[in-house]
Amino acid sequence: MLIKSFPPAERTPQLISQLTQLWRQSVDASHHFLTPAEITTIEHEVPTALRTVTQLLVAVDDQNTPTGFIGIDGSLVAMLFIAPAASGAGIGTALLQN
Repeated sequence: MLIKSFPPAERTPQLISQLTQLWRQSVDASHHFLTPAEITTIEHEVPTALRTVTQLLVAVDDQNTPTGFIGIDGSLVAMLFIAPAASGAGIGTALLQN
């Protein structure tokens, strides 16, 4: 696992799309308290949040595929999502420690 930092200028449409898909997979697997309509509503806001969060760190696997990400604004964690297939592998901990 490698953790990459993406300043706003390096957040390509492809990266935003990949992370939005990862977000959806993670939310579908773990956020059972949200209704499908709420998830869809929030999902429309995710690309903007990914583009504008101050610091964006992305964990990638050997094929450079994102397996998790964290968005930080100041000292606050604004978002932290892990791909369901990578859950339990220490990715969240690694992202929080970077």
